[in-house]
Amino acid sequence: MLGFHASVPHLTPRDPPQGSQTARAAADPRIPVAPRLPRPSSFQRGRQRHALCVSHTAQRHIGLVYKEGQLAPVAFSRSVFLLGAEGAEWENEAIDALVELGFSDGVIFVGGIDTNGSAWAVRARLLSDVVVCFVPSATSDHESRQIAWPALQWADSGKLVCGADSSGWLHEVLAVNTKMTLHPNLQQTMSTVWKMVAKGAMREAAEREVPLMVWRTPSWEAWYNNLKSAGNRLDGAKVNWTFRVGPGGAFVLFWAVHANIWVQSENRNKANEVVIARPDIACVLAYLPGLNMLDTEIVLIKEFRSPCRNQEMFVYELPGGSTFKPGVDTFQTAANELFEETGIRVSKDRLEKQINRQAAATVTTHHVHLFSCELTGPEMLAAKEAARSQETFGNYETETERTYIETMSLREAIPSPRMDFTTLGMIMQTIGIYFDHQNQAQLSELKGRLERLGLDTCGLQDVDEPTSPSDKLVAALGDSQSFRASSPHSRASVNTVATVEKMMSVLVKEQSKLDESGKNVSRLEDLVRSQQEEIEQLKAANSAQLKAPNSAVLQ
Repeated sequence: MLGFHASVPHLTPRDPPQGSQTARAAADPRIPVAPRLPRPSSFQRGRQRHALCVSHTAQRHIGLVYKEGQLAPVAFSRSVFLLGAEGAEWENEAIDALVELGFSDGVIFVGGIDTNGSAWAVRARLLSDVVVCFVPSATSDHESRQIAWPALQWADSGKLVCGADSSGWLHEVLAVNTKMTLHPNLQQTMSTVWKMVAKGAMREAAEREVPLMVWRTPSWEAWYNNLKSAGNRLDGAKVNWTFRVGPGGAFVLFWAVHANIWVQSENRNKANEVVIARPDIACVLAYLPGLNMLDTEIVLIKEFRSPCRNQEMFVYELPGGSTFKPGVDTFQTAANELFEETGIRVSKDRLEKQINRQAAATVTTHHVHLFSCELTGPEMLAAKEAARSQETFGNYETETERTYIETMSLREAIPSPRMDFTTLGMIMQTIGIYFDHQNQAQLSELKGRLERLGLDTCGLQDVDEPTSPSDKLVAALGDSQSFRASSPHSRASVNTVATVEKMMSVLVKEQSKLDESGKNVSRLEDLVRSQQEEIEQLKAANSAQLKAPNSAVLQ
């Protein structure tokens, strides 16, 4: 063996193998030398090797893997798109990893670099719950761009998952500019993908265009159920944006979907609007009733909100908020938000549920669960002191919420531009209903007193039974001059409060007089009885005197 190795010349990487065409040409210049081709990259070599054989993984997972030109199933429970994976070394490894994690049903779309812009690839990415962009090690920036450029349009949607080394073009574009998590290897990348699609949901037709992360939210479920119950149909949906919170952005808090909806009642499609959604919120109106509706004092919070468009750039709103935790009691959520944003602590038993209604139907789907809480005098004084001292509330230490208390009367709130129509509407409805109930109670008491006096109460029917909510509100306001000339019924409604107060005052006076008369009658009856007793005594004495002389004569 030693003699054999000693007889073999040492070859450096630059020395051509003996007997090769290059070696013979070096010995004999008459032999032509073939041109040297550039050395292919490891990425290209992997594709070349992969192209020489049929993918055994694809054969094992027929019905699960779909490639260029293959139509997607009409319905599926989960879907993933592997960008630039067709022919790559990591194609089989990625598919096997998903199957081992539990991806037994659904669709795995496998796209190629050369077909990234095809109609099939664009459609398949739209139908995918997750778009996977993985760039193996030693891939050049040029090749990375070829793989990843279609992924950029999904960066804000939340359905994009990326894996690559912590350097290079993909890291700079995605991880730095979009703050996305860049997984360091294929195993971690596929593990994240599986977590996003593990809990599948069967969808068909255009429903397939709604990714699972949006489909599973209560806000989507509520909106979509209403859409279907109205007889309409979803014909298209593209997620433009999601705002996610929690560990790794696991919870979708806000979403925006460009929807194409068939409107059954109008026999047409409407596809020029974006549906925006967030979780429903619970708000509390804390108030101290005044002598009349407009003097009622209310508690608001002042908070900086980026979309606000008033002069201060601070929104004045009711304390409230939402939670993404399932099964939470809305009464308790409302009580918690009231304390967190104002420092006013009340038990949920003190809250009265007012109404559940959509807040801004032209923009967002979310509803407001409105509660009210009648405060005591000391509680309102404490709120005023917190407002005067500009005490800070909210969870600004852990999040970005920073709130301040503001107190004002309803008379001051109505003309103020600092609160939006939604907030003012919730306040007016709550206070209006409160005073309407108070008026009804006063009228009931008035009727009872009149009936006890034997008086006719039929004339009160036109006063205490307004036929519309607006008439009730006008009746509760009482002193709004602008409504007095609107209609005879409105005039009667406007005068409801004044009429009740006047009639109650007269009733109290008359009853006082009656009570006084009753006392006088009682005294007169006592006097009559005493006089009758005296008369009887006088009669008895007179009778005795008349008998006395007759007795003397007989003796």
